[in-house]
Amino acid sequence: MKKLILITLLMFAWTFGQVKSSQDVLNEALDDDNDAFGSNVTNHYANDGMYNAVTTVDHNINSLNTGESFTYTAFDADIDAADSLFISFVTPNSGVDIHLNFAIRMNLAGRCFLLETPTMTAGAGTDVAVVQMNRGSDVTATVMSSLDSTAAKVTYNGVGDISVLGTTLDSFTFSAVNQEYVSEEWVLDTYKRYVILLISDTAEGIASMKIKLTEHTPDDD
Repeated sequence: MKKLILITLLMFAWTFGQVKSSQDVLNEALDDDNDAFGSNVTNHYANDGMYNAVTTVDHNINSLNTGESFTYTAFDADIDAADSLFISFVTPNSGVDIHLNFAIRMNLAGRCFLLETPTMTAGAGTDVAVVQMNRGSDVTATVMSSLDSTAAKVTYNGVGDISVLGTTLDSFTFSAVNQEYVSEEWVLDTYKRYVILLISDTAEGIASMKIKLTEHTPDDD
C-alpha cells in the first residue's frame, strides 16, 4: 500500500511539475487529433533538473535560409585621405526580410558607417551583381541597386555621391594599424536604401568591404 501511495505521489509531481509551452500543448492536441507521432517537433522549453528553472535554447534564424545568402566584396589598394567607398542597395518592396552582415578591413586610419535612407546622387555608382553563396543554386537576390535597376544588384561607389547621411545605424573608427570591423546581424526594413560607407582619413590606404545578404521569408514568430 505504501509503495502504491509513493508511486501515485511521484506520478502526480511529475505531471504537474513539468513546464509546458503553448507549442507543446498544441503539438499534443495535433497528435491526438491525427493519431500521429510528432517526432519532428522541437520543444523550446525544458526544466532544469537541479533548480526546476525554465531553460531556453537560442535558434539561429539563418538555418531557415539555406540557398538564399548572397555576398559582394569591394577592394581598393590605394584609397586616399578623405576619399570614400560605399556599397549601396535598396531592399525589396515585399514580405522578404533582408538580413545584413558586413565586414571592413583597413590598414590605416578611417571611419565606417551603416546608413539608412541616405540622400545619394541620382544614377551614381556602378551596378555589380551579388554572388549566390550556394554555388549549386541559381536563385537570385531580390535587392535592387541604387541605380534603381530591376535586376538583383548592389551599387559600388568609389567616390562621394552622398549629400545627407540619413540615419546612422552603426559606426566604427579605425586606428592607424591593421584593423577589421565585423558588424552584428541587422534585419533591414522594407523598401529602403542602405549604405555601408568607408571614409579614409589617411592617404595610400588599403581597404576591403564585404557584405552578406541573407533573405528570409518571416513566419509568425
